[in-house]
Amino acid sequence: MAAPEFIYELAEALPLKGELVLEIGAGDGRVTRELASKARKVVAVEIDSDLIPILEKGLRKFRNVEIVRGDALALDYSPYKFIVGSLPYHVASPILFRIVSSGFRQAALVLQAEFAKRLVAKPNSSDYSRLTVMVQAACDCEIIGFIPKECFDPIPKVDSVIVKLTAKPPGGRLALSGTLVTALFSHKNQSVKKSLLHSTAQLGMDKAQILPFIRAIGRLASRRVRTLSLEEFTILSKKFSEN
Repeated sequence: MAAPEFIYELAEALPLKGELVLEIGAGDGRVTRELASKARKVVAVEIDSDLIPILEKGLRKFRNVEIVRGDALALDYSPYKFIVGSLPYHVASPILFRIVSSGFRQAALVLQAEFAKRLVAKPNSSDYSRLTVMVQAACDCEIIGFIPKECFDPIPKVDSVIVKLTAKPPGGRLALSGTLVTALFSHKNQSVKKSLLHSTAQLGMDKAQILPFIRAIGRLASRRVRTLSLEEFTILSKKFSEN
């Protein structure tokens, strides 16, 4: 990201004063510098080994920056309450799942605009997905900034946005069965009943085991998966755990 105003907006999105912050995808260190001027310490992770010497040279005056060559898919996120980064499209989903299950407090992430729509989608919309449900069950999601593609070097094919995630308190998180939600969204345009019957292998159950669950959920069995609210997925997950 080359435009200074968006680098500043990303760094300002979280209350970093006196805090430890994890940066995913440090790149050439432009965002890292801004974070280091605010946070107590920045752990800057970059997977591209060619960029590590550039980071080390460009950030050598910052004593509160630790540069780590590593893969965001293999990181231990548990020490970090604040996370900032730009997530490549092809790994955005698995990284997000790791973040929201890590005990983080807040994250500010640059994501492709089309991908980010899935994080803030509503039931019965085309962008409503397993990712929507699992992320919104754990945190509040908000698009706080728009970044035109021309602000990047090299220029990508699509625009990006800044998404702010705020973890829900432990008592406010919705208890969902990831296995069930994944199975249901495999057939999201079908009824819950049909989706379940088509997902026996995925659920590790046979038809005889599924039928009592279908009876137990009553009217929800006839609803199309894509129309279910977060609260209704919670009800289904609770019933699923009881069967």
